Amino acid sequence: MSASGFTFYSAAEPQLVDSVNRMFGNYQQNYKPVLQSQPFIIKDTKPMYSGTSTIFAERIITSQYANMVPEGEPADTFPAQTGYEKAAYIEYYKKNISITRTMRVAGKENEIQDNIRSLIEAPTDRLELDLAHRFGFAWSTSYTNKDGVSMDVSTGDGLALISASHTLTGVSTTFSSQVSGNVAFSKSAMELATQIGQRNTYNNLGENVEFNATHVVTTDDAVTCNQVKELLNAATNVASDNANTYNVYKSAVKHVIVPRIATTATGARDTTKEKYWFLIDSNLSSFYLTILEQPYVRTPSNVSNAVDFLSENLNFLSGVSYGIAVVAARGIVGSKGDASA
Repeated sequence: MSASGFTFYSAAEPQLVDSVNRMFGNYQQNYKPVLQSQPFIIKDTKPMYSGTSTIFAERIITSQYANMVPEGEPADTFPAQTGYEKAAYIEYYKKNISITRTMRVAGKENEIQDNIRSLIEAPTDRLELDLAHRFGFAWSTSYTNKDGVSMDVSTGDGLALISASHTLTGVSTTFSSQVSGNVAFSKSAMELATQIGQRNTYNNLGENVEFNATHVVTTDDAVTCNQVKELLNAATNVASDNANTYNVYKSAVKHVIVPRIATTATGARDTTKEKYWFLIDSNLSSFYLTILEQPYVRTPSNVSNAVDFLSENLNFLSGVSYGIAVVAARGIVGSKGDASA
């Protein structure tokens, strides 16, 4: 009996196919994604047969303030202001494995299980990697992914997600999503990031919009994570010895640890990104994930015909299809945490 509760019988292809289907079902039922579950990522289910792209747009707005009107005069008609748009293009990601005849008849149960586990986890792992790369490459407008394809990660104004010169559609005002000095996370750094968010959050008419941080996102860097935990979970004011003072940060924001932020395009560890951290107001987010096909596994429906005649391999396939787009940098500020210019 294997650790997953399934036994693979030598040369018993039907039981093997059934095991794969059940393992995939159990994995999907118990899977707890890091980024997909966050409220600052807006999930969109793309209908089948609806094309390979979805255009997301900022809301059309008018001024948030009423105008003074002289007695007896008609009220002003406020002009509508459109915002930026950004297209999310559906890409397809697949993985296949071959269970050889030797693996099946020689009782290589652990090897079979390792292959199957890799098969069923690959689609969700790739989706989490691509979502994490929106933070890991937040200072770039594009990057070349692990498949050698150039990926556009700019926002609707054509700039990187973290930039000091984001633009608005209705006025010449610019705003910054960059934490000054790329400071490492600390109490004072969080206060600085909050201040930058408050001072640099506008609608497209240049009117200031309220910024209330809901999440702090970091890598799994031990020092950064410990500093966040100390700040958010302290029972009293973290800057005071007085036990009767109040920690204003306690339960104010949620800490989200995303290890894959500190990776290269191929998923290898990138130590230059380990200090990255971001402060987010999920209510202002325009970070979209559109999924055409949820993760799936294809298993042979007719086992005898699915075994390759020459190699005698039994093949399985998993896949997922989705697109990602960030329309505007409103509601997020970020720091590399390395004190770089």
